[in-house]
Amino acid sequence: LSTEAFRSVTANGLGSAARLSAFQAHSVLAAGIARRLAAGTKLADEAYVACILHNIGALVLASQFTARHNEIEQKARDMACSLHDAEMSVLGTTHAEIGGYLLGLWGLPYSIVEAVSNHHHPERVEQPVFDLLAVVHIASGLANQHALLEDQRGSLNDDTSRAYLAALGVLDKLPAWNEVARELADLMSTTQDRLSN
Repeated sequence: LSTEAFRSVTANGLGSAARLSAFQAHSVLAAGIARRLAAGTKLADEAYVACILHNIGALVLASQFTARHNEIEQKARDMACSLHDAEMSVLGTTHAEIGGYLLGLWGLPYSIVEAVSNHHHPERVEQPVFDLLAVVHIASGLANQHALLEDQRGSLNDDTSRAYLAALGVLDKLPAWNEVARELADLMSTTQDRLSN
């Protein structure tokens, strides 16, 4: 599913082959982080799949609505805001909701659809528990912090995410999780360097 999703997007849709590669690397890094956060639980495999697909809505925007996608990126730069905030401003929806809708049409489990749809705003789901949505939110935020996509803004350090992590009772685990993310990002970077040489 992931291979087909990425193959269907031309490099032109994301601006360059390097950008598409960075976009895919972000998803793989988030998936690796998610698997580590959920290790030893029944969530591990589902978290990996959800993170591989969590930005599929952005692929749809980039490949099918290139002009709007370019407008969104420009607005994010001009306003120094996140891409998902710029998407909401321009489209009235975000890549997260678009991706969740698409995955729902494809018949993926509701838990994956919910996690993808809400990965930027997990607080929209009542009764926060450390579930698939929490893992995807945390893994995506940690992957963003490690800058495989340089123009991604936002992290788990914003007030909303910190309040959400506190409500889950896991805020104290963030430093250790950040170290896991850093190790995985370094490993991916080293691997990419070796492959390019």
